[in-house]
Amino acid sequence: MKKFLLQYNFITILPFEETFFHALTLPKKIKLSKELLKINYLKYSPRKNINIIGHVHKKHLMLWFYTKNITSPIIVPESFLLYKELKKRSGNALFIIKSSVYKILIVKDGYLVSAFTTQILDDEMLSISSDEFSISNTIHIDEIEYKEVFQSAFKSLSIEEIYQFNQFDLDTKTIAKKVFEYGAYPLSFLLVFMMLVNYIHGSSLQSQIERLKENYIAQRDKNKKISQDIRKHNKDVKKWQEFVNKELLYTDPLTVLNDIYKIIKPKEKATLQDVSVNEKDVTLKLQTNLSPVIFLNRLSKIPYIQTVIIQNSFKQRNGNKIITYTIALKPLKEL
Repeated sequence: MKKFLLQYNFITILPFEETFFHALTLPKKIKLSKELLKINYLKYSPRKNINIIGHVHKKHLMLWFYTKNITSPIIVPESFLLYKELKKRSGNALFIIKSSVYKILIVKDGYLVSAFTTQILDDEMLSISSDEFSISNTIHIDEIEYKEVFQSAFKSLSIEEIYQFNQFDLDTKTIAKKVFEYGAYPLSFLLVFMMLVNYIHGSSLQSQIERLKENYIAQRDKNKKISQDIRKHNKDVKKWQEFVNKELLYTDPLTVLNDIYKIIKPKEKATLQDVSVNEKDVTLKLQTNLSPVIFLNRLSKIPYIQTVIIQNSFKQRNGNKIITYTIALKPLKEL
């Protein structure tokens, strides 16, 4: 029956060398959906844009990451098949399997804790791996024995394990589990299973449609609120713009005074004697021994100043000059 499922792509065996394995101990035994696996555990993957398969036994979580695009409803990692068969030989061992590459599995206290491949056996690497998990037993598996182990593991793959590697995360899994538990005859089970897969696939699509509808409604309501906020903001901006155009025809006096004080550089012998601002006109008296043109040029560079005229200048007994500037401001709407 499993061969039939394999032949018609209901089950895909994910090759050992195409996966990255990671094991965790959970605080308690929990059920993890495919969505929860991605949210919580994709961070352990060494690569981006990757898929994930998880298997929980008591509090031991096994994770397989892979990039291959697989459409089969059931995906079983090869390293899981090898582990479930090899742990019968020893619950604490480092297994070295020889095939096209060396496949390394480490079983600790009956659980798979590490699985990786290597082109060349490195004694130092194997020693580090053994020390990490306090494993002293090493078991070698040759190519012929490897094929026998794989075939035996596939044949002993239980209905419950097939169910656990099902890639659909729907409530219909409860129904599937009952079918797996009570399917008495291989042929009748196969027919029901095929019908169930089609049903789950259709339900999955319908569920996705419902989620998309919910997301659309949520985004529509969110966008409606954003649109209202934008309209309110534009209305407030328009109101303040009208106020500025009507009431604030010229730059405010505080800004004008602040910028005028800045025209005197540190250590320059110059002081402000008097400044008066009358909406669009400014009168400035400056005491200095420097050329009046210096400050005229600095004032002219202020963006909102339209014209600067030296009204008069007279020299004091101490040698300093009192210079009077008349300044005209630009209307704000011209800035």
